[in-house]
Amino acid sequence: MLSQQRRGRGQSRLAAWQGFALLLLLTAAALLYVKYQAASKRRVLLADIDLSAFLLNQGRHFDIFVIEQTPGLHFNRGALLNAGVLLLQASAYDYFIFHDVDTIPTEAGNIPYAYPEGLNPMHLTPPGIHPKGIRYEDFFGGIAAFSTEQMTAVNGFGTNFWGWGREDDNMRERLVRLGRWPPQKPDVSMNKGRRFYFKHAPHIKALEVRMSKSAASNATEYSAVNPDKPYKQSLIVSSQPENFLDFKTGLNTTAFRVVAVQPIASLAVRYIVDLHCDRTKTPWCQDTHR
Repeated sequence: MLSQQRRGRGQSRLAAWQGFALLLLLTAAALLYVKYQAASKRRVLLADIDLSAFLLNQGRHFDIFVIEQTPGLHFNRGALLNAGVLLLQASAYDYFIFHDVDTIPTEAGNIPYAYPEGLNPMHLTPPGIHPKGIRYEDFFGGIAAFSTEQMTAVNGFGTNFWGWGREDDNMRERLVRLGRWPPQKPDVSMNKGRRFYFKHAPHIKALEVRMSKSAASNATEYSAVNPDKPYKQSLIVSSQPENFLDFKTGLNTTAFRVVAVQPIASLAVRYIVDLHCDRTKTPWCQDTHR
């Protein structure tokens, strides 16, 4: 674990980037981010917050890890978070917090980053709390806390989600299947306003992979576009039932190689990893835009 000195209150902000997930390991917990590779002009800070001070004010014992993906394949948040869990599985952490980089806890809101007791994980950013004002009740994005037992039981995140989104929806379906849904929620008022508990830092999203049929050959073609772009005749690959309802991939199928281990100032540890993609099963993993 990081030393108490490294966790001190006097530290400056944790530098963060668009698209990485944060794995915060707490007791002791691990806070996990996964980083999406993007041009430096697209980088965003984990805006004006000393996350270590926020957690120390709650009396948490924690370490922060950034799991960063090397270029070449589309961003895969689920596989990166799984890699973080596997890298730390021999450590004495009690639970994991999977944390979106753009969702920043406020001192006034002071959402407890607490251990998720029982069978069901804790969703720290449910509807009514998430800063983007999300209202659909089965939303499971943002920040979630899993005990080591809960993470093992669900076999981690699905790993077929190359590109933006839907690994959190697949995780919801995994929990439903195991009878571990709905998640626990913070015991706080849901009527404080959508920016009371968390701030939202705008950023450029990872590309979303879509599929369509070639007019010339009728072969399946894949393209990566901004998730906000209209669909037209294309289909979202991650929304197809064989991926959205995938329960076979997970911790047991996550393959990666550690390229480097680096400190981020005195606040966190960064793992840079190469993810493996079986192109015979998920040919859309290749990032041709780099």
